Amino acid sequence: MFDTLSHYVLRRTTARFVLLFIVFMGVLVGGQLALFLGRGVTPEACLPMVLSLSLFSLPIALPIALATAILVIIGGMNQEGELRALAASGVGHRRVIVRLIPLVVLAVLGCSILTHIIMPMGLAEMRANIPRILQTAIASQIAEGEPIKEENKVDKALTVWAGASDGSNLQDIHALMTLNKEFIALYSPKAQWVLVDQGIHLECENVQMMIRQSGKHVMVLDTDRYSYLYNNDLMQVDKINPDSLSTSQVFALAGKVPATGESHSVYNNARLTAQFRFFLPISLIAFSLLAMGLGLAYGTDQNLPGIVIIVVVVAAVVYPTFGYVKTNSSQPQLNPGWILWPPAIAIALFGLWLSWRPERAREIIAMPWMWYADRHRT
Repeated sequence: MFDTLSHYVLRRTTARFVLLFIVFMGVLVGGQLALFLGRGVTPEACLPMVLSLSLFSLPIALPIALATAILVIIGGMNQEGELRALAASGVGHRRVIVRLIPLVVLAVLGCSILTHIIMPMGLAEMRANIPRILQTAIASQIAEGEPIKEENKVDKALTVWAGASDGSNLQDIHALMTLNKEFIALYSPKAQWVLVDQGIHLECENVQMMIRQSGKHVMVLDTDRYSYLYNNDLMQVDKINPDSLSTSQVFALAGKVPATGESHSVYNNARLTAQFRFFLPISLIAFSLLAMGLGLAYGTDQNLPGIVIIVVVVAAVVYPTFGYVKTNSSQPQLNPGWILWPPAIAIALFGLWLSWRPERAREIIAMPWMWYADRHRT
């Protein structure tokens, strides 16, 4: 009975996991490619990014796909009466979910390898391709006659055009800028992209500028060189990116506490990266326990509800930590582990409770609603 039941449960769960894993990979990779395409990058230039995006998405898709597969398969066995039939034969639901332990352990080991080795490789390759992606996007905008930069704020408006591009070199740069009550027109016969610590600068040569201030004369200025920091999300390049480094290098950065007055950006991101690389594989256990418990207590055999439940839970656990660190990473912050781990532990305990006595857990959870319904009728 053990061999037959194990084969049945593992085979069904693995088959559903493979299907969902392919779906999640397609969504993650396709969503990232859509962002690049929306910024003007040609499809041909996006093709080399597919591999790096896939490497980055693998450890993220694996836990979500496995937890969803477990929820759907256990929920289906519950809805279809298979668990009741097994219980009538003397095989309880706990003996069913125990059969999934080898699959969960194997997934944790695989996710650990993907998180510590494969994900940093994918992120490093993505960042290495950013300058080329930028050049392709700019070339596409120039070919269509669109501005390569357009910015409209309350106190500042900027529009930049280019006549032609050749790799990192641009020709016939025209720019119009309104800053408060000052109007500036700029022309440069050639310019090029320059990578610096702060990001990517547009270095213009032999610049001619016309400046007009409200109520004053027009001024004309010639300068050999003019540098402009191009603020674009595709090109924000940090001096150090902990998430693309090896785990040993990340721990080294996380151990260097910045001095008073120094930026905590690298330090905070290194601590977040270190916590997340160990959290992601271990959290798979918590999400799997929750999926088992939900499948036993509130079974569903449909993929879509299972996907929605798991994705919402994962987002609710992970997003607050990333939002906290990324919002103001340059300032001293609490160790992100104090925000990341407690919800996962609570979910694991809740899932374990549901899995241990699903009928009783369902009754306890329904008690507030039953009390409210009785009170309303009264």
